[in-house]
Amino acid sequence: MNRSFISLDQITKRFGKTTVLQNLSLEVNESERLVILGPSGCGKTTTLRLIAGLEKPDAGEIYIAGEQVSTARHIVPPDRRDIGMVFQDLALWPHMTVGGNVGFVLRSMTRSDRKARVLETLRLVRMDDRVSSYPHELSGGEQQRVAIARALVSQPKVLLMDEPLSNLDVHLREELRQEICRIQRQLGVTLLYVTHDQEDAMAIADRVAVMNRGKLEQVDAPEEVYHKPKTCFVAGFFGLTNLIPGKIVLPGVVETEIGRIVCDTASCRGINTVTLAFRPELIEITNDGQVEGVVTDRIFKGDRLIYRVSVNGRSIAVQTGDAFSVGDKVGLRFSRQPVVLVEEQEV
Repeated sequence: MNRSFISLDQITKRFGKTTVLQNLSLEVNESERLVILGPSGCGKTTTLRLIAGLEKPDAGEIYIAGEQVSTARHIVPPDRRDIGMVFQDLALWPHMTVGGNVGFVLRSMTRSDRKARVLETLRLVRMDDRVSSYPHELSGGEQQRVAIARALVSQPKVLLMDEPLSNLDVHLREELRQEICRIQRQLGVTLLYVTHDQEDAMAIADRVAVMNRGKLEQVDAPEEVYHKPKTCFVAGFFGLTNLIPGKIVLPGVVETEIGRIVCDTASCRGINTVTLAFRPELIEITNDGQVEGVVTDRIFKGDRLIYRVSVNGRSIAVQTGDAFSVGDKVGLRFSRQPVVLVEEQEV
């Protein structure tokens, strides 16, 4: 059977009576950057720990490079999986220098070979000039680079990163996103990156796996997830969006509380209750729009403005570069048809 480089097949994981993952299947290609995105408690870190061998599944199988590494009965230890992992809390030993932290896993190598490998890896993350420093002497970004170097020093085929940038400020996050992509491309390592931050996902991922309540909602390129969400959860979680419930009253026409909206309903045969999803940048404010409303809020975003427009009591987010004031009466027009989603039902 042909498998991807990393394969999770029908994985279920429970902690006590709580099912964290249920029949989860995921394929990761070699040298791919896959970002697992979702809210706290959705199971994304558990998924990473299962791949690392730090947890055992209750059902299902995990393969890495064609080798079965986890089942409910058998698990290959983490140190035999050819992986490196960067933990959220970094887990740097405070009593060891940068060189000591990075080289700790290379104890089987000769001293000269270990020193050369450590310096080579620190040079990769641009920290070779801090080899004799201690963690407390480093900034947050520098500590993060050391943690990445430690994960890469054994030259693994897979790099796992669990919320690695969550404690950094905006500028450092942007810098390290670029560094992570540069390092991954240079080494060709397969990267699985866990985060709750949509900007991390859009900046880093070749593909994004959006998780919710222990299940995958969508696995796609960031552009596809953003512009063509498959569920209401994905549409609402991945970037700012408007979600409007409605009913199909004619082929290609949906009746909503803000009026009738033309959209593609071809995939909704036999269904008449739907949700329309549309991004703020897909709505134009005009003098003669399809619907009329009143500006209720104005949010300055630097290169753009986000307005809240009330239409029949429904608040609509609209992005534009034009200037309007709270209280202005405006018209709204769709520059692209909304995405039609089948309304999700609670089980």
